This record gives sequence, C-alpha cells and structure tokens, in this order.
Amino acid sequence: MDIETHSKFTDLLSKTLSTSNIKYANGDTGEAYVVYNDDGIMFTITFRNDMNKYEFTCTNLFKSQYAKHGLASDTKLNYDEIFETVAFAYKIEQIAIRAHRDFSIIYNDILIDSDVIYQMRGDFETYMVTNSGIAGFAIGHNKKTGQYGFKRYELVNTLYTVCSISPDKKPNYAKLYKRAKDQYMAQVAVKNIQHLYDF
Repeated sequence: MDIETHSKFTDLLSKTLSTSNIKYANGDTGEAYVVYNDDGIMFTITFRNDMNKYEFTCTNLFKSQYAKHGLASDTKLNYDEIFETVAFAYKIEQIAIRAHRDFSIIYNDILIDSDVIYQMRGDFETYMVTNSGIAGFAIGHNKKTGQYGFKRYELVNTLYTVCSISPDKKPNYAKLYKRAKDQYMAQVAVKNIQHLYDF
C-alpha cells in the first residue's frame, strides 16, 4: 500500500471507529473485534493464534465508504495494523466508560501496557508515559525541593475531552509518580531478563 492510499484508508478507519461501537471476543483459537454502527456491521478483524494470522471480513456497508475516500474496492490492506488500531480504540472506549465514575482510572489504565521513559529534566526525575506511540503524560519529582511536575499530552487530553472531564482535575501526583516509577523499574527488569536469554 503506497503512502497516499495508506493515508486515505487511515482516515476512513479513524472516521469509522469514531462513529461506531466495538465488540470484543476471545477464545482458545484467537481474538476478534466486530465494528458496527446503527446501519449494521462494518467489518470484523480477527487474530487466529492457531494459524498465527489475521483475518479481515469487510461488509458491503464498509466497502461502500471506499469510493468516498478515493480507495479502490480491491485495495490491499495491512491487517495487523487494522487489528492494532481497533484494539487500541477498544481499550480507549473501555477506559472512557470507567472514567465517568473516577477520572483517575485514566492514569492507572494508561500505565498498563505503556512504555515509560526515564528522563532528567533539570532537577526533576521524570517519567514520560506513551501508549501505542502516543504521548500520555509526564510526571516528575524534584528530590531537593519535594515538588512534583506534571504535564498532560495528546492521549490524556483526548480522554479528558471524550469523558467530559474538567481540565482542572489533576491526579494525586505522589501516587502517580510512584506508579510510573514502579512501572519503569518493572520494564527495566523485564528487559534485563530478556537480555540474559538473547543469544
């Protein structure tokens, strides 16, 4: 798929996911997502563990959107990328549902399966949290002054908007800093163990 086609399909997929519901199912042979809206099922994307491959089933309803986005009906698609995008959208949808009860769930859930990057920013020992390559937040602590530094990025700002959370709502910095640091230390430990078994 060339860059222009990829861009057009990404736009179609994003618009579809923003106006659709997602159902998730898993079993012994794999896991699947069904994307649907009021008009019907748009598509299903499945990863089959037993065959180590992706399966994409596109309905005529979804294909009817191809022409509107300048895509040919036989466009070759990157199934693993579609699967990851839908899985990420589903995860965000689930976070949003739970965040209506307690906004701090956003931070706790983002830390799961995130990449945490350690940085020194001036005197602040800082942990930058990204999920699927999208920046979530950074939390830092200055040991000399006891101050915390905090910044929200694209992912958390989007979740605040989706969940109608007031921008002035801030997490407990001390608890969040500890969680982010613990997650970082766990990642380092896993990488060190994996390195021991690299030949």
